Amino acid sequence: EKAPAGPREAVYRLVGAGTQLDKTRRYGEYVDFVWRGKQAIPVKGRLEYRQDGLHDLTQAREVDYPSGKGSHKTAFAVIGDDFVNDGRVIAWRCSLIVEGRIVAENRSYLWR
Repeated sequence: EKAPAGPREAVYRLVGAGTQLDKTRRYGEYVDFVWRGKQAIPVKGRLEYRQDGLHDLTQAREVDYPSGKGSHKTAFAVIGDDFVNDGRVIAWRCSLIVEGRIVAENRSYLWR
């Protein structure tokens, strides 16, 4: 689930950022999803999202898993120039896709 970043998470995300430029590149929003698959088949995790500065334009990021069996954490980041130029994430939907079909989904309250 997406949760507000607290002080600990902010520090965690900046570990290793030595310069102000490094810190700026990591500034933004991180969305982590934890899920469990029962079968050893290919799975695609997809985050679709809208940003404040882009209004109704929907963007997407994907991660492929050759085998979906077991416990997984899928981490997405909207950071750096994407965040600074286009604004905060205002609505999102995360889907697990198998053979082109959505098999699981979680969405924010504002997703329509």
